[in-house]
Amino acid sequence: MRVSEVRYEELDAEQKRIYDIIAGTRKSGLGGPFSVLVRIPHVAEPANGLHNAFRLNGKLDRRIFELLILLVARAHTAEFAWVVHEALALKAGLDARVIVAVRERRVPDFTQADERLTYDLVNQLLQTKTLSTSAYHRAIDGLGLDLLLELVSAVGFYSMVCLVLNSFAVPASGGVTPLADADL
Repeated sequence: MRVSEVRYEELDAEQKRIYDIIAGTRKSGLGGPFSVLVRIPHVAEPANGLHNAFRLNGKLDRRIFELLILLVARAHTAEFAWVVHEALALKAGLDARVIVAVRERRVPDFTQADERLTYDLVNQLLQTKTLSTSAYHRAIDGLGLDLLLELVSAVGFYSMVCLVLNSFAVPASGGVTPLADADL
């Protein structure tokens, strides 16, 4: 990691307040992007709020939500995000063959139309930074406006998370590198 581990006793009062809020909602403590962002509470707090909006109150099916995050993590080669969300994707019911294909940068053989739609939309957003007219209409037909808004917002948020993770070299648990290994 490019910055030193956060030591609670060295944080100022506002940083401790944010640390306690964020760490208090997670079984594993602070970790990930928040281990870096806690240094700037005015960013960490709203980022945590948005993270919780997706994680705790999101309306996207969990399987689709986790696929979305894996696609963003793969596009950014963000090992920390991949490792965390690969396990969550399996738990949410995403087929392991889909996960392997995404990790290996192959188009999965989807058996579910909502997964294919998510794959197409997320990849188009990441590659072109927008949706074509035809993709937009497919998304409205397949998801509806509210879920499309959530999907687009989540792609943006998790792209920011991956940029923080990569820029500050936040390692995956145990130092594993499944994405780099898949690129060999």
